[in-house]
Order: sequence, then structure tokens, then C-alpha cells
Amino acid sequence: MDWLRNVVVGCGLVVLGFFFARTNGNAVVQTPDYEQTAASRAELARSSRHMEYVHYEDQTGKPLTGFLVYPEVNQAADSVVVVFTGWAMTPWIQVIADRLARDGFIALVPDLLSGYGPDGGASDSFPSNVAHRDGYPGDYRVDADDVRQAMGDLDEEEVQRRLQTSVRYVRDLPATTDNVSVIGFCWGGNRAFELATREPTLKTAFIFYGSPPGVDAMSNISCPVYGFYGENDFRVNATIEDTKNAMAAAGKAYEPIIYEGVGHGFIQAGTGDRVLLDPAGDATARQRTDEAWSRLVRLLRQ
Repeated sequence: MDWLRNVVVGCGLVVLGFFFARTNGNAVVQTPDYEQTAASRAELARSSRHMEYVHYEDQTGKPLTGFLVYPEVNQAADSVVVVFTGWAMTPWIQVIADRLARDGFIALVPDLLSGYGPDGGASDSFPSNVAHRDGYPGDYRVDADDVRQAMGDLDEEEVQRRLQTSVRYVRDLPATTDNVSVIGFCWGGNRAFELATREPTLKTAFIFYGSPPGVDAMSNISCPVYGFYGENDFRVNATIEDTKNAMAAAGKAYEPIIYEGVGHGFIQAGTGDRVLLDPAGDATARQRTDEAWSRLVRLLRQ
């Protein structure tokens, strides 16, 4: 536990200094680097909850790594499989897992790049991630072409197999109940929605600004699906009405909410370093993030 916190803290401080240097007078130069951030690393370092990397095998026997966080509770807890964005395993998505544990749930983030990094590594083996761990003060989302390329090359069927394996893995842990939900963001939102069409044991699916699966597959969904969308994200929001109609026709529960005044990725914007750099500019994102998180936790506890 101590080694994990030391890595988190040590790698973030130089990056944070660089972020604050990217200002011009009173104007803040907004960096999109809200996933690989000093703020996320520092939040993880402050957490008292048990977090670890776990290793298991997917359905074909390939090794799979996951980031697992436990709540501080005195009984078995429900669990959540967290599907990351297109930026793969980052400190920000680990913060999301830790916050879920803070609110009483066991959270597992499967590293879907396991085996696809250099020398068969996972997300943390890519040069852009290594550079940031070593304190390189660059913009992760500019530097991370290697991660983006690898994410784009993933086989969709394998992604789904690995997510199903992760559901079963976390359900079989001694500290969990049989209740497993899935939550996904952006790229992961689409994969979480797709998982709901394939995994009949899911308790709930939570889709944060992710596109829907094919209409024909919706009849296979066995759990309620809850959507979280930013108002200024019409690329995704244009699919909501058709999804509502298709889910209703299939007799499935789908409850989307559009959060006013924010766009795509508003949860990242409401929890990352952009809040530190420009609190006034991200006040709306923080407020909508709080509203969405309260809804998420309330539904998880039902």
C-alpha cells in the first residue's frame, strides 16, 4: 500500500507545477490533461482505503490486470466494474474507483490493454505513461498517441470477454455480494452498454456519455440502464431518443438524464486538474458532477 502511494505522490508534483506555469497573466491556459494528473495522484495518496493491482485470466487464458479498491466496511459489499475512457488506465479512473469505495462499493478497473503494451505489458508500460511517472511535464493527451493507437486496435469481442471475466472475478471475491454493476465513461460508456446486452447477471448499468449498442441487441438486456449525458454533447445526445424508443419497445428500463451547461466528459472536467487551474470556469462542471455522482450512488444502493 505504501509503495503505491509513494509512486502516486512522487510522480505528480512536477506535473502540477507545469500546469500552473501554463498561465498568462490572469488568463488560464486550459490543459486537457485531466486524466494523468497531479491532483488525481494526490487524492489517491490521501486515501486510507486498501487498493491493489490484481492479476487474473480472461476466458482464453490471457493474463489480465485490474486495479481493485475496497471500502472500509464490516460486511460484504456490492461491487462495480469500472470501464475506463479511451485514455486507458489513468490516475483519474483510479480516483473514480476509490470514490466508489469511499461510498461503500468494491470497485474493479480491468486494464483492457493488458498484454498489449511493450513487452506484453499493460497501460503503465507505454512510453507516454512511463514518461509521466518519471515526472515529464507534458500534456498526456498530446503525448499518448501510443495508448490511443493501442486502444483503437483492441478487438471488440475480446474487450467484451474480458469485461465478462472481470464481472465474474469480482463477484467471486470473498468480500463481495452477488450484486455486480458496471459503469463506463465515454469509450467505456459504450462498452458498458454493450456489456449489458451480453452479461445477464449484471445488477445495473451506468452509462456516462457513451453511445448505445445495436438495437437488435437491446432485447438481451436484463438490468436497468441509467444514462448520464452533458447538454453540449449532441454527437452522443442525438442517439438518446432513438435509444429510449428502442429500449421501450424491447420492454427494457432506460433512464437518461441530460445535465445542463456541460459537455462531453463533464465528470472528468468536474474532478480533474482543470478545477484547480480555473475554479470559476469549472464551477458548473463540479456542480453537475456532484449531482450525477449523488444519483449514481443512490441508484447503486437501491
